[in-house]
Amino acid sequence: MDFTTLAIVLFISNLLQITALIVQMKLATRYSGTGWWTLGIGFIALGFLAMFLRALPGLTAIGVFANNLFFVGGHILFYTGVMRFFELRERSRVLIVFLAAYVVVDFFFVFIYDHIIWRGSILYLTIAGLSFLTAWSLWKYRPSSLAASSNFLAVAFILHGLVFVIGFALVLLAPPAANSPTARNPAQVLGILDGLIATTLWTFGFVLMVTQRLNVAERQTRKEFELIFYASPDAVILSRMEDGYLVEVNDGFATLSGFSREEALGNYSMEGLHFWKSQADRQRMLDELSLNGTCKDLEFEFRRKDGSGLTAVLSARLVMVRGQPHILSVVHDVTERKLLEIRLQKQASTDVLTGAANRRFFIESAGYELQQAQHLNRPLSVALIDLDHFKQVNDNFGHTEGDHVLVEFTRLCEQNIRDGDILARFGGDEFAMLLPNSDVTQAVAVAERIQLALVTPVLTTGNVPLVVTISVGIAEVRSKPETLDEILARADQALYRVKASGRNRIEIYQEAVPNL
Repeated sequence: MDFTTLAIVLFISNLLQITALIVQMKLATRYSGTGWWTLGIGFIALGFLAMFLRALPGLTAIGVFANNLFFVGGHILFYTGVMRFFELRERSRVLIVFLAAYVVVDFFFVFIYDHIIWRGSILYLTIAGLSFLTAWSLWKYRPSSLAASSNFLAVAFILHGLVFVIGFALVLLAPPAANSPTARNPAQVLGILDGLIATTLWTFGFVLMVTQRLNVAERQTRKEFELIFYASPDAVILSRMEDGYLVEVNDGFATLSGFSREEALGNYSMEGLHFWKSQADRQRMLDELSLNGTCKDLEFEFRRKDGSGLTAVLSARLVMVRGQPHILSVVHDVTERKLLEIRLQKQASTDVLTGAANRRFFIESAGYELQQAQHLNRPLSVALIDLDHFKQVNDNFGHTEGDHVLVEFTRLCEQNIRDGDILARFGGDEFAMLLPNSDVTQAVAVAERIQLALVTPVLTTGNVPLVVTISVGIAEVRSKPETLDEILARADQALYRVKASGRNRIEIYQEAVPNL
């Protein structure tokens, strides 16, 4: 076979190998090194293509120089790829200096002192040394998980290096008959046959090593996923997106929902288990997943096996299982936290002793109702209430019995006010009522119901019946704009008049009539 045909065959063979490496490189984009191997095979292919130039008059020297340079460069790239694949750094400066030195030496023995034995010997020794270096790196730095593929590739490089050691010996022992790069000689024939076999073994070895690493990574990922899935204290659920069919659940789901794993698997989260409290909630999750592929910390209401409700935060992402979209979701129970939040909110807005609204909540609510009343031209009344002579209760029966009276008074008031009315304790024995949509006439009616309820001595201290009376001052929102403080001040003036006139009455604020 002549040099031209041989060069084309070897070049095409290497192109096919490059294609295989590119495909593998796409599958393993997160691994460094695969690109260097692909580039190395590319250099070897260009080296074989450069052999075609040897047979062309006037281009022989250029073909020889390029052929040798591409072969050496390809082997350096193989070594670099191995080091990068093992997540190590090669000594790039040493390699660059080495390559530069080889370029100078090869240039000298091709263009200045054309000597096939010298340049052939140097080429064979260089490639043999780089092959042994690559094999040594494959053995020394390989992780145990890649032992099989690394050993195969190392053996391929050792055999390749030995071939070039033999080639070096043949150059010395059976030198070419003529100083011609196209003349056949034993070392050259051996090198060409090795090139066809070695590149095929390298490509197979590189692909095998990448595949093995991908399999190891997949097993590790699966192991970590299973560890997270089954060890998580939260409920972890894998379900079919289309209909909520439960493919897998962990023990955390059983703890959260009350359904055993056997009851859950093969069932449906909505229609079968009725785990979702609302179809609209599940649809909201599906809409979020369809839009973004993930959702995070969405709060939903769920239902346990015993019918009790729970509040949970859900995070989920779309995953493909056997070509079908599935949902991998993590559900974290926040029921206790929500109950605590409700308790804290209630504590922040209610009086600790009586359970009535506190002054802060009253002011905030009254501000909103006043704004609505003025905007919509609706009536609004405020009543200030004092328990008459309450100090005597504390003095005669003690503060514990006095607190009992305040609690019972609050209970009676809440039984006699309307939905939407707000009773608040301002402090001590001072109370206030906010009466939306009520003019003074309606406000007086509410106050009279409370007075009537207090006639019967339902309040007791120990075994002693106690009759409590109240003084009430009422003010209504005027047509002109005014502040809450102004309304409260008018109600307080009406209350003051009740106290000044003997207590136990209801007084509506009225403007003082000037003396004529």
